[in-house]
Amino acid sequence: MATRAAWLLLGLLLTGRALTAQTTAVLAPPGGSGLRVGELSMVISLADASLELRRGEQCARWSLAIAQGGGWARPAQSRPPKITNGPDALSVEVTYPLDREREMTVGLMARRSEPIVHVTSSLRRLKGDISTESFAWSCDWAADRYVWPGVGGPSETLFDRAKAESLPHREWLWLPGDKGGLGVLPTNLWGHGASEAARVGFYLSALPRAALLGPGDALGASFAVTFADRPEAMTDVATAVRRVRDVLVTTGPRGFGAEAPIWMRLLEQFNVYYRPAADWTDEVVRGKLGRYELVIANAGDKALIDRCHTVGARVLCRVSYAVLFDPARVSDSPTGCQSLDRAGHPAWLCLDERGQPRVDEWGKAHGQPGGYYACLHQPDLVNAAEQQVRDLMALGFDGIVVDRAGPVPDCYGARLGRHRHELAAVSNAFQWQIVLDRVYSAAKRSTSDKVVVLHHGLGVVDSRWPICDAQLVEDRPYGAESADLAYPFTELDHLTRARAGVWGSDKAVMVVSNLAKVPTERITDAALFSYAWSRLSGFPWADSLSLDARDDARALSAQLADLRMEYTFGAMATVGPVRLRRFQGGIVLLNPSDQPFELTLPFPVQGPYVDLGHGPVTPVGTRVTLTMAPWSGRVLYLRRERAPSAHRVAPPAQPGR
Repeated sequence: MATRAAWLLLGLLLTGRALTAQTTAVLAPPGGSGLRVGELSMVISLADASLELRRGEQCARWSLAIAQGGGWARPAQSRPPKITNGPDALSVEVTYPLDREREMTVGLMARRSEPIVHVTSSLRRLKGDISTESFAWSCDWAADRYVWPGVGGPSETLFDRAKAESLPHREWLWLPGDKGGLGVLPTNLWGHGASEAARVGFYLSALPRAALLGPGDALGASFAVTFADRPEAMTDVATAVRRVRDVLVTTGPRGFGAEAPIWMRLLEQFNVYYRPAADWTDEVVRGKLGRYELVIANAGDKALIDRCHTVGARVLCRVSYAVLFDPARVSDSPTGCQSLDRAGHPAWLCLDERGQPRVDEWGKAHGQPGGYYACLHQPDLVNAAEQQVRDLMALGFDGIVVDRAGPVPDCYGARLGRHRHELAAVSNAFQWQIVLDRVYSAAKRSTSDKVVVLHHGLGVVDSRWPICDAQLVEDRPYGAESADLAYPFTELDHLTRARAGVWGSDKAVMVVSNLAKVPTERITDAALFSYAWSRLSGFPWADSLSLDARDDARALSAQLADLRMEYTFGAMATVGPVRLRRFQGGIVLLNPSDQPFELTLPFPVQGPYVDLGHGPVTPVGTRVTLTMAPWSGRVLYLRRERAPSAHRVAPPAQPGR
């Protein structure tokens, strides 16, 4: 959410970059606040955050819906608006208390030179437990089609009004009305509901659509709007909006906590192997697992640790304390974890309002039955978790991955007189935060070189960075359930940008893809897209060994596992939709669009490069031209022997970047 200072800075930085000079004014209608730039005005209601955009007889209205208690709610009465009247821009910022734990802030901004209103909105969690939050804007401007920026000029698409549609992000949209049209520049997905009417309204999603928020965390949505007589005018509007958004990319101060060990911050690839200890044979470890710098296990076995360390691979153990499993089933399930034995500890079970143990319904639905949520108020459970972490570190593991680190349900055991809570006034989720903090300290007790990775299940939780070295996210960009991207690229890109924010490279975001469902004709493009996006983002990448399990991708799996890009040379560049960057070990390119694109690399290329999956590179002089398929990646790597793994027996050198 941009602050008033950011809006003022924006005015100073963009002075002189105008479309056409406009007269401006701050508006104060009854029960509202707003601004006018030229003939365009927008008013925000202080009662419920609804927006009204007007130009002459044209009018579009937006309402805000916030997920709450299984339904949707609207904001209530706001605090007094904050108005900034800068030399080149004016803005209005309104904050709406939602409850004791959350607030919504909506901002409007217009430059004096451009008939465009920029809208920002931010749902912030002030205190309390981690929870899943979501909100969206809906607009009553009805149309039967929309125009968007195609390759050769504006393209037009009819709405399928018979069904609800979630539509892909476009840089701009033009929705025709009786006279002219509404121009919208969103930041994420948009869509409409089913309707029998000839025209339908639309909604704009937050970015991302849903997120886990802890105290201090926020979920945002922004868009820019105007009225335009013709869709061709949207090109200039988009240029102006792009300048504003580039200026407003700001970050807060660095959070508390220690940086991750150097080996984790330099990690490029890892993988997961959730199998019984007996399956970690010398042949498997020296073969497909030994290619990786790090492997995650779910079996707590000294022999598998020693085998991994012998081939230079670190190994983490997957654990679960918020959900307790039957220890006998841990290695029988591909999603099992090391857990605590709940036998003989009835007070360890989290009880619902009826006094029944809370079953882990997610695990039950995903092939991991028999799990129960834990009552994290129990001191002996917390002590047992700490002791297990210390034992795993002593066994030789290089760290742990805490699974199910997200929200936990409350326990009614003390209220029903079934067991005792040491701190009866606090929630199970509050206790979970304390447990995670103690687990982190236990892992670091022997040496700071050990790591703690949190897996929340839905993205990254910013407020948890102080008690972990890395956070693991799955199904990015492909998941096991579909052959298509599991998340839209706008949300993948948001994760990339968030990683470069407060924490930068001090921590790691580890991403796990699964390419099992991708058809043969697309497997090379999809695998290279996954790898390229992760490498350009600075994320350690795993493919769940899904490529090695396919006859048509096993060779590609081995080639990818042997890649080492190492240090970057220069900033990321863009050519059309393609993003690319030079590394010490090669060049990585990404085409995150639904159109093929031909480009010539914007720098000379020298050396024996190989285009992975496509063959040797043949420059024309020192220039290389490539045609990239839609939603594809390319990796041009230098032919050389693979560098030795940097396990503790051969400590990695300090980075030069």
